[in-house]
Amino acid sequence: MGMKDVKLLVSAGVGWMFDAMDVLLLSYILVAASQELGLTKGEIGLVILANNVGMLIGALLFGKLADIWGRKPVFMATLAIYSVGTGLTALAGSASDLSLLRLVTGLGLGGELPVAASSPSASPPASWPQARAWCRGIRAPALCLRAGP
Repeated sequence: MGMKDVKLLVSAGVGWMFDAMDVLLLSYILVAASQELGLTKGEIGLVILANNVGMLIGALLFGKLADIWGRKPVFMATLAIYSVGTGLTALAGSASDLSLLRLVTGLGLGGELPVAASSPSASPPASWPQARAWCRGIRAPALCLRAGP
């Protein structure tokens, strides 16, 4: 496994880590934010829905764009969208502001998932001819980069 493979695996892993962390933290932060912003349970549900819809749209949109423009530029764009959306979330003053910002953040989060998942599995070591099909079948990028004779 070369340095390029290590960088790819670390980048994808860090992206996944931040993605999972954001989804987890949203549930904790909404408890505090609901008191601060006076959100009802329905408004909290709207914020979560906006985040999830953003992730769905982002996955569909950026997954396709990664096939067209390449994984690296799209991965960087999704991280930028996610980062800006997360930063701007701190400025939300109402349920509608928070929902809109979580929709934008969700676009980046959802877009990052298919791009990060497909990058390592699309480049297994050349020394293992069946690796690509096997990796795509089980979706285990870390194993795919380490696999080989």
